[in-house]
Amino acid sequence: MAGFDHTALGERDFRILSLAPGKFDEPLKGELIVRPIDLYIDEASKHDGELPESADSYEAVSYVWGSNDTPRSITISSTEVSITENLFTCLKRVRLQDRPRQLWVDALCINQANAAEKQAQVMLMHDIYVSARRALAYLGEEADGSSDAMDLIEKYWRVSIPNELNAGARAFMEDSLGKPVPDAPTGAEAELPAEGDKRWLAVSRFWNRAWFKRVWIVQEFILARDVLMICGEKTVNWAQLWPATIALEEPESPPWPLIDEKGEEVESAADLMANMAQRLRFYQLGAMRGNAQEDGCCGDDDEHDHEHGDGCCGGDDEHEHDHEGHDHGKEAAEGSEEEWESEDEDDDPKRSTELLSLLLSFREVEAADPRDYYFALLGLAADGDREEFRPDYSEKFEETALRFGRTLFHEPFSEELLDHAGIAEHLNGSANKFPSWLPDFRRPWHRMTVADAAESEAAGETDFDFGFDPNDDEDVLLLKGVKVDTLAQMSGVPRAAHLHADRPSIWVKKDILTLSKILEKIPGFEKATYPTGESGLEAVLRTLTFFRAEAEEEEVPMATLKLAYRFCTAVEEDDLDPERAERDVLRREIELAGRSAEEANEALVAAAQILINRVFTTRSALDLVLAKGEKYVAMVPDGCEAGDEVWVMKGCNAPFVLRKSAEREGLRRIVGTAYVHGIMDGEAVEEGVEFEPVSIH
Repeated sequence: MAGFDHTALGERDFRILSLAPGKFDEPLKGELIVRPIDLYIDEASKHDGELPESADSYEAVSYVWGSNDTPRSITISSTEVSITENLFTCLKRVRLQDRPRQLWVDALCINQANAAEKQAQVMLMHDIYVSARRALAYLGEEADGSSDAMDLIEKYWRVSIPNELNAGARAFMEDSLGKPVPDAPTGAEAELPAEGDKRWLAVSRFWNRAWFKRVWIVQEFILARDVLMICGEKTVNWAQLWPATIALEEPESPPWPLIDEKGEEVESAADLMANMAQRLRFYQLGAMRGNAQEDGCCGDDDEHDHEHGDGCCGGDDEHEHDHEGHDHGKEAAEGSEEEWESEDEDDDPKRSTELLSLLLSFREVEAADPRDYYFALLGLAADGDREEFRPDYSEKFEETALRFGRTLFHEPFSEELLDHAGIAEHLNGSANKFPSWLPDFRRPWHRMTVADAAESEAAGETDFDFGFDPNDDEDVLLLKGVKVDTLAQMSGVPRAAHLHADRPSIWVKKDILTLSKILEKIPGFEKATYPTGESGLEAVLRTLTFFRAEAEEEEVPMATLKLAYRFCTAVEEDDLDPERAERDVLRREIELAGRSAEEANEALVAAAQILINRVFTTRSALDLVLAKGEKYVAMVPDGCEAGDEVWVMKGCNAPFVLRKSAEREGLRRIVGTAYVHGIMDGEAVEEGVEFEPVSIH
């Protein structure tokens, strides 16, 4: 806010914008008032649930800053202050016609040019949001049929959740919102558009709005007593939309399509996997709010006395509506004296999650300033008040990441950070100066890890052991591990480009054919004995299909995998047609087992699809490619090279691919985690194995 002189703040002070009344098209005016936050904390503590109109309160505005390309202005204390167009429209929407409205708006209430004040105010944001009467979430203006989309979202869950097949979802919703699910509508009110109807595309575009992706909305939404969601002239309570994100038995998938960043339906399978996050963002936020918001979260309009600005409702008062913790050893013991629990952790169930867990849970978010990937979650974290986590906007992102990372490694389950780290492009790909042992939150993110997909315990029951070398740079992590193999050959199968094709399953089939030609060059491969006692082909097929989307998903029988492999390699160019003459031998084998010709054809296609679907899922979810080591076969991060080493690190659930550092002698860098067939259940760390120190930068 260039040209505006902010009044200095005390340690526990904050500013409130008193937005002057006015009609929608009139200029914006207001005053900034300095108040002690403790005054509002005390007032809020007197009331359970929604604060009454009589309470001394304010509302916190949650919005996307937007572009500065077309700046607008608001007059504050006779000074014209520049604001973004998105905030300008937001304030016009929430402004009241007949009286001032007390608001907390970060762009105006924090002196953005004063780094010290900004840092101090970030530390107050927990108190600011929990003490506010409610949050006003401005999603943007009406576009792409958003008003009708919001109605359809609510109608979808009101029709679907009462279905007796969705009893689990119904119970979860009632437990989360603290109120019963209403009976399903009947007649015309129960009719939903057919799948593929363009109205569902409007729903997808609504969920794809920038507000749902912003990192700051995580704490803003979860901490607030209540949340009103404003989109153009339409305002609804958050609980009128959130139940539509709960997974159901019927239908198994929501009827709205997945779309890309431009709002177009995804055409490739890889885009489909990448955009699954759009269905999860809002669900995760609502689930974390839980039962703490029993008041003010109902979906019926007449149960709320909402206060709306001129733009929201046309000037009147009506509106539309068993993994145990590891012993971290000496390093953790030395650091434990510095760790403490938030004083109000027991009183505030929404601040009971550690920062490490929040960082790993909320990764499909965006931040204009990458340091905010850390800072924006502090108000929600149980350990967010730690001195080591104090925001510092004078630091570079790399400095912030290193400072937070060194502290986070003393937390339980910190080894999970390593699962998301590495220099493979899909994990990190950062410049050599960024530690390979830290996830780079600026990079694309995979929620699933190899350890998750394989349900593995490569290090057995060993404890995670780490340290930081006091005689080396701060970015060197000391681990203990066992080297088990060296990568010798990268097959390049399956190929990333093929997942973007119009018919990815056909390309995966062709990749398997390519793989068969690679295997043919290895003398006696099909009969060669793998370290597990399997043949080389059996080991490769198990490696290609290790991915399990769900814990209870069973291992595919080897006979099925071999049949599928033969099916895919029998014909070079085809569309998986079992009628092809080249597959007569396979058909006859199945018919000899007592199956009809039609059943034989169906069995062939089913077997091939199982193999193709598993390979496709592994590649698209984890960006892994097949590799052969000197001893084992593995699925390793795309970008690995011959000569990279395979290690099992003490206390870690998946093996790691390490690369000798080209810049610093004696050190290594993490490329990423890998599935290595035959060592995923602790085989490499059996009794008597000696771990050696490994220095990672």
